[in-house]
Amino acid sequence: MDPTIHPTTVLFVDDEAGIRDIATRTLGESHPHLDLTTLASPEAAFEHMEHGDVDCVVTDYAMPEMDGLDFLEAIRRTDPDLPVVFFTGRGDEVVASEAITAGVTDYILKEPGTRAFEMVGARVDNLVRVRRAERRARETDRRVRELLDRISDAVLSLDEDGRVTYLNEGAERLFGSFDDLEGADLPSLLDGGFERLVEEARTSGLSRSQEFELDEGDRSVAVTAYPSDDGMSVFVQDLTPLQSREAEIERLRVRLGDSESKFRTLKTKLSRPVPPNR
Repeated sequence: MDPTIHPTTVLFVDDEAGIRDIATRTLGESHPHLDLTTLASPEAAFEHMEHGDVDCVVTDYAMPEMDGLDFLEAIRRTDPDLPVVFFTGRGDEVVASEAITAGVTDYILKEPGTRAFEMVGARVDNLVRVRRAERRARETDRRVRELLDRISDAVLSLDEDGRVTYLNEGAERLFGSFDDLEGADLPSLLDGGFERLVEEARTSGLSRSQEFELDEGDRSVAVTAYPSDDGMSVFVQDLTPLQSREAEIERLRVRLGDSESKFRTLKTKLSRPVPPNR
């Protein structure tokens, strides 16, 4: 969602009415897409936040009832990711250090004129754009994981060192839980040919496939490795059910063949004329 197109809800908290007036005027001109609400205290901000979503908070540090640091810490207890910008005349390194430790997103010093307010608007734009992009990425990742969990085949992700970074539910059924295997070396789960398969895919930049035996030969799997810039995606199809079905089909085919042979023999016998009684 582009903040230059869609409104961005911003709370501007400062106990000085003059600063709030300048913020309203300056940001209204330089960043008209911002849905700006100016408030005199963190208490008023909390009340406002209870009734709607907020994309970003810009707050002064030195305020009478609750200072900006306490305000920030209170916000972080309920929303660790909400962008919070300190906009203050205090250039104290101790204050800046404490704010960074408490999780402030940015720190902008007030200065005469409107330039600092315009910097606030630009920084809010950037922070909100990044946060929305991260939210979209997380939502996309969630949907992809849900889709992969619906796949019966095993799907795994490996980092550049061949360590497990993701297992779908099919992979967990085949190899074990992700909690046990996170960071594990997958070649240890298959025979030595798997490491060669992955290396061939990585070197060639093309997918590579091979069949492997698991559980001392009791189970067969088809493994396909797809290289990527940051590692490898691996798809593992359990061939055992398919092989079992094929074996059952073969048994039925043999039985059918025997039945057909017996039927032909019986038919031949029945088609012969019965000799007359003597």
